[in-house]
Amino acid sequence: RVMLTALWSLPFVLALYGIMPNLASAAVMVFLVGLVYFGALSSFMSIAQLRAPAAIRGRVMSLLAVILGVLYPIGAVMQGKLADVIGLREVTVLAGAAMLVALLFMRLRNPRFADALEDPPAPLDPADTGPTTDGASVDGIPLPSADPS
Repeated sequence: RVMLTALWSLPFVLALYGIMPNLASAAVMVFLVGLVYFGALSSFMSIAQLRAPAAIRGRVMSLLAVILGVLYPIGAVMQGKLADVIGLREVTVLAGAAMLVALLFMRLRNPRFADALEDPPAPLDPADTGPTTDGASVDGIPLPSADPS
């Protein structure tokens, strides 16, 4: 619920930040943007850790970090170039609008896309605490062996 609230709030706080008329109100709004963004980011990480099988959790988290670490700077560069042409306020409002359109598209395409997030994760099996030591694999991904040789 935190992630969904953050995701649906972010376009609006971004747009409000983009239209703030002075530095004081913009500072308040950028603080709110940061809070909402932090809620979304921490939710992404938490959900990924809870939903990923223990045997591949590290790989899932590293992939998530790479995706966020690559896409964020690419988006920042693109928005910076666009801001040079049409203005920073306009780009900020457009970014919020684009995010809202993307969320609405996802919701219309699959009205139940958030249902999976509502179901609590299955309890962890005490035996499922990490990679196995028998050379097994998960979905074709070989698991490391505890044998150092």
